[in-house]
Amino acid sequence: MVKQNVATELGVTNGAEATVVSWIACTTASQKLVLEVLFVELSNPAATVQLPNLPPNVVPLTPRTESVKVELRSGSSVSVNRSQIPIIPNFAMTDYASQGRTRPFNPVDLRFCWTHQSVYTCLSRGSSLDGILILRDFDEKVMYGGVSGDLREELLELEYLDDISSLKYDGSLEPSVMGATRKQLLRTFRIAYGSKYKPIHLDELRPSAKRARPTPEDHHSRIKRIKTSNQPLSVQPASANPRGLRWDSTDYSCAYDSFLTVVLNGLEFFPSMWKSLQGSNAAFDYFLSSLVRATQSTSQGRRSPSEIARDDLRDVLHNVSRETFPRRGPVGTPLSDVVRRMARVLQPFAHRQYRCSHCGFEDPELSPMHDLLWDASVVLFASAGSTSTASLLKQLVHGGPPLSCAYCGSQGWTSMPVFSRVPSFLMLELPVEWADPVLVSDEFHLTVADVDCQWALQGVVYFGSNHYTCRFVDGDDNVWYHDGAESGSQCLHHGDSFAELQDINTAHNRAASILVYHRMDAD
Repeated sequence: MVKQNVATELGVTNGAEATVVSWIACTTASQKLVLEVLFVELSNPAATVQLPNLPPNVVPLTPRTESVKVELRSGSSVSVNRSQIPIIPNFAMTDYASQGRTRPFNPVDLRFCWTHQSVYTCLSRGSSLDGILILRDFDEKVMYGGVSGDLREELLELEYLDDISSLKYDGSLEPSVMGATRKQLLRTFRIAYGSKYKPIHLDELRPSAKRARPTPEDHHSRIKRIKTSNQPLSVQPASANPRGLRWDSTDYSCAYDSFLTVVLNGLEFFPSMWKSLQGSNAAFDYFLSSLVRATQSTSQGRRSPSEIARDDLRDVLHNVSRETFPRRGPVGTPLSDVVRRMARVLQPFAHRQYRCSHCGFEDPELSPMHDLLWDASVVLFASAGSTSTASLLKQLVHGGPPLSCAYCGSQGWTSMPVFSRVPSFLMLELPVEWADPVLVSDEFHLTVADVDCQWALQGVVYFGSNHYTCRFVDGDDNVWYHDGAESGSQCLHHGDSFAELQDINTAHNRAASILVYHRMDAD
């Protein structure tokens, strides 16, 4: 398989398949044979390729030189040049590389497909059902667990844009609706038409009331578990101000920096809250183990122990899903994907019970709940007007808005969480774009599992201009702000408490994206 775009006009592109037919080798100064030219025959090209003095579809490939930066333990770095013909053995390919191909024989490994789109891509490569071979078991829940909040929001925005185009074509679009970008256009549209406006096909985006039954086995993590240490969780050196993670300007890291800064200071100031994740989340355990190793190491170089642990976590998540967690270059990672990896517990804290309040139908199967991150869009898309994060969490904990029942057609289908224990904290994800204001609550009471709990805001991650920052509180309720790109590891004092801040919703023109609440009686 060719791994680089060598000659796109000839079909010699990244992912092109070919068969080796010949080569030319030369001898280096160290008397080693190396490839100088490799001749390959393209498999099923879009058009026949004919080069002078070569058979049809045979093309030459030559080595390409790339520079690799190697960081030494001393902290210094050296540049290494490597010359190699851009090919690999074609024994398998990713779902991404397989797009657009048709296979009469299509063996697939679905074990590490994390989304229904990935499963669909792999299975639809086969030209017939008889030609598909699923090599081993996989997590079937990815096919019927509902779309993610990010995808739901994307589909909703496309429906809004479709309505905008239709209104524009009919000449009935309000003149105030304008914008050079999608973000600007949708904002002006929601201001002009209000939050009660719903796209025509909005109901099609809602999950079906008839839910498939979950599998009994939980495949929530594919990361090898690390035995946790009995060492104390104090991970920061004593200093006047809390510390954060410096932004990696080469391989963008702000999604990790912002959330892990909240986590690290949570470990420092609220250890009992975060101990509940130890031994229950593979990514969290891996991060802690790497942090302990880096702290004990005598050769850290220019990176702090927390930055070493962050990069180790990025490496292992990248190996789990290269598309979801990009590792190299100026490419961002969605914060919600990082948080879901670190805020999903092995043992469910609740089970969802599905029933209709009108016809009385009840699904006998209970769906286990492992995710501590709640998606606010489920409630926001079904409501109108301004609200608060406390109200959103209360609605989510008590089942959220009713949906259409597949059996009687009434709007009475509910999914009520039945809690077996009270989690130490709750996290809430807000949509990136929402016309009506959502007031961020600093404290609120919420009954969970028949226990009246008081919840306090511990951290907020903000997003704007393609960058994440955060605020968090220390043990004395002081509010600190961190932006790894602007202030490195330094955290800036923003107030004596969240309650005294004039605006929790925004920070430096960035909007609240992820909120972390913890039980005040669990400190």
